Amino acid sequence: MCDASLELGNRVRSNEFKKTAEESIKKITNHEHARVLGSGNAAIMAAMSTVKGSVMIPDQGGWSGFQKIAEFYGLEVVHIPTVMGVIQPETLEEHLKTKSPESLFLTSFAGYMVEQPVKDIYEICEDNGIILVEDASGSVGDPERNLACGDHSHIIVASTGSPKIINLGNGGFISTNNP
Repeated sequence: MCDASLELGNRVRSNEFKKTAEESIKKITNHEHARVLGSGNAAIMAAMSTVKGSVMIPDQGGWSGFQKIAEFYGLEVVHIPTVMGVIQPETLEEHLKTKSPESLFLTSFAGYMVEQPVKDIYEICEDNGIILVEDASGSVGDPERNLACGDHSHIIVASTGSPKIINLGNGGFISTNNP
């Protein structure tokens, strides 16, 4: 929406909207840095473009774009076994004894239905030097701050297209503490 406004010659106002949106995202996610992007997939691509090693994704209940974007970048994909899409912390710890991915991409809700134990997963990732990327399209603004919270995810990505929690009709964002 900001880009469309720029095309109409409203550069100053568009930049104000974008800056205000990014400041709001930082407050909601508790991250120091945020960028508004053209889509949620653009946010996933931005996060995944920094990955040099393998990418771990849930064997079910995740976003199909994780697999497709990893393949686009030529990254090895490691599937973590789940229980109906939910990553079990003990399974993750066992899995990491034989696999050493650089990152884990997951959705806050497996299949948009069941909450992932993001805090526990984050602690395991942090202890093992794995970047946790949370697709928070369905959980932005969680009042409990269990999901979509920068205290429990290295990177948060989200779509703001329809029908999402933040429904702007299109767009997305990425946030992190790492500039």
